[in-house]
Amino acid sequence: MRTRFLLSTLVLLASCVISRPEFVEPKWNDAPPPRPAEITEITWELRTCVKSCRYEHIVLRRDGRASHEFRTGKRVDSLFLASVDSSAFLALGSLLLERGFFIGRDEEGEHEPLATKSLVMSVGTLCRRRASSVWNLAPPSSTAAAIDSVARGLHWSRCCRLDYD
Repeated sequence: MRTRFLLSTLVLLASCVISRPEFVEPKWNDAPPPRPAEITEITWELRTCVKSCRYEHIVLRRDGRASHEFRTGKRVDSLFLASVDSSAFLALGSLLLERGFFIGRDEEGEHEPLATKSLVMSVGTLCRRRASSVWNLAPPSSTAAAIDSVARGLHWSRCCRLDYD
């Protein structure tokens, strides 16, 4: 009885210690563009680097949740939450499709290492994600402007208290 208990405890501990690899969403490749109703999440992240890098990260979700995070390096400076109307989200998804967000080659969706300003946008469905990077932001792309415009129109409220050690 004791050995069974010890053996089952060992198996349970081993299953907790052994971790699975993180799920990586497949690239869009040559899959057809989604319908606007299939889009579940739209993200927009602007990075500005002078002495240190500052990030502005916006996430709009089909379920109506939206978040707006400001970071310096890895430290979260402030976090805001809002509700996005489902019709506004659907209209933004349609606009991204019209402006050709899903046309072109797949990108990794990472910031340019040496750029002082770079923007990464992504659109996700339930099983795939398409990312696009914009560097040096001479004229901002029309898709980036559309996402930013929707985000600026939301009523943001400060989320939570952020404590630092």
